[in-house]
Amino acid sequence: MELRTQLDYLRAEHQEMSTMAMDLTAAFSLAQGKDVRTRSSGIARVRSHENELPGVIEHCHWVHRLLESPFRAYLEDEEVTALNEDHGRLERLVSDFQRELEFASVDRTSDVIAFGNSLIEALHAHISLEERILKRVEETYEPSGETLARYIQ
Repeated sequence: MELRTQLDYLRAEHQEMSTMAMDLTAAFSLAQGKDVRTRSSGIARVRSHENELPGVIEHCHWVHRLLESPFRAYLEDEEVTALNEDHGRLERLVSDFQRELEFASVDRTSDVIAFGNSLIEALHAHISLEERILKRVEETYEPSGETLARYIQ
């Protein structure tokens, strides 16, 4: 896959994750409501994102595979380490949140909200990290075969 296509793909994933995080934040507000109907609506809205959570983990795996491609030639060793650590942390947070979501109910929302807020905070930080890296990669992008030659050496 062409580097420009990879960058566009990552940016699209970032947008999807940001949208999910914003909606989860709104859902958590509902889940903390005073009446049962509002809390129930909030929990249902949180649960509506369950099928998106594996996408966050797949993002982590896809970027890991990307780090084994010519894209790697554009990254500093510290960036690769930071991305790998951040992806590991995101995977753990998604797993913790999914596990907590299983037990969430209208009478038991505080734990899922706490885990969810940790996940949202980590998602925002992760997107920011990757966007800084993508910006730097774009600035140093060499569409010629020079980068591939550097990667192969």
